[in-house]
Amino acid sequence: MRVIATLLNLDLDYFVSWIEKLRRRRNLIFAAAAVVMIILVLIFKPWEYVDRAIELNTAENQLNLAIKNYRNKDYKHAAEWLEKSAAQGNANAQFMLGSFYEEGLGVPQDHKRAFELFRKAAEQGHAYSQFDLGRRYEKGLGVSQDYKQAVEWYSKSAAQGYPKAHLRLGVMYEHGRSVEQNLQTAYMYYYLAYLGGDEDAPENLKTLEAESRLTASQIAKAKEQAQNKFKEFNNK
Repeated sequence: MRVIATLLNLDLDYFVSWIEKLRRRRNLIFAAAAVVMIILVLIFKPWEYVDRAIELNTAENQLNLAIKNYRNKDYKHAAEWLEKSAAQGNANAQFMLGSFYEEGLGVPQDHKRAFELFRKAAEQGHAYSQFDLGRRYEKGLGVSQDYKQAVEWYSKSAAQGYPKAHLRLGVMYEHGRSVEQNLQTAYMYYYLAYLGGDEDAPENLKTLEAESRLTASQIAKAKEQAQNKFKEFNNK
């Protein structure tokens, strides 16, 4: 009894007197049940399950469980955890869940729902989601083609240093899509994408150089601008 009282952080005298009162009143069954109940509490530690439940209720942990299920190819349970995390506003979960709806992984394929989730993530500053929205507006994927919206979302993503967004902005400036055509700016974005490791950027640079549409001075200036921007991203 002393051990039980100590583990439960109870006053020993009070604890013993309480059990003794039950015994004197011939409530032996209740006294025994109380002791058994306390022992069971100590063995199973239900408060640990409560703590675990609270812990699992956080958006980040729900996302981690989703990723774990995804890696195990359990897409149904991955989607369930993503729904919980996304509902709490986790941008990474919203983007990942959008991808699930896009591909029909663990959920019925639903392009409209996917777009809604991508937009929610993008509005929270999720760089890849911003790029993806730009791509959808540029290509007219699931939405009406809108170059102005494409440039807007590409620009938001590019401002965070996302190389693919730099590449697509280069395309928009090269062809004058919703922006004034500017080959030097296009080259600058292509070179910035190249510095960021984009695998398609070298081909775009090569094409602009081969067509001799820019002077050596313009190319040098564009490279300098790109290098300065790249340094800014790395210093953030």
